[in-house]
Order: sequence, then structure tokens, then C-alpha cells
Amino acid sequence: MELNAEGALFKNWQAGTEMTAFIREAGIQAPILIYTWRNSMHLTRYVNNFPRVGSTSGNWMFQRYVEALGKRRQDDTDWIKFGGPDTQNNTKQTLVG
Repeated sequence: MELNAEGALFKNWQAGTEMTAFIREAGIQAPILIYTWRNSMHLTRYVNNFPRVGSTSGNWMFQRYVEALGKRRQDDTDWIKFGGPDTQNNTKQTLVG
């Protein structure tokens, strides 16, 4: 939820796109993984418009991403896409929307 110009709360459905664009326009090229609920995955299609950005609802993929990030590994790229796998056997997520 955000406040609009009049001070009223509203849902900004473009917040993810706007934040990612802000980060990239600032010259920050750090990897970004959007971790969301499965029923909200369709809202993350914008990740395809940015380098080194992906989305998942899978805890397994999120844990792999964090581990590789902590080890400063550059070879971990399975997550760089819309709707990355949510299980270790790389099962494609069933997407809503």
C-alpha cells in the first residue's frame, strides 16, 4: 500500500516494475529475485524486461539464490526468468493469470 498525492492509501500494481527500474537506472546491477505467492506470480512478468532479474514462489529456488549470492557465485542463473522453478527437480510452476 502507498499513499497517493491526496494522502489516500492505494495498491500500486506497478511497484515492482518501478522499484526494479529505479535500481537499474541507478546503475546497480546486483541480481534481483522477486519471491512471491504462487497466485501473484503473474504480476511479476516485468522481470523479463530487466537483466539479472527473476521471479519465483518456490522456497527451494529462493534458498539456492540466497546461498549462491552469499558465496558470491556467478554461475547460478537458473532463477533469471519469469516464474522460475519452485522445486528441486525444476518443475515449472503452474501460473495464474
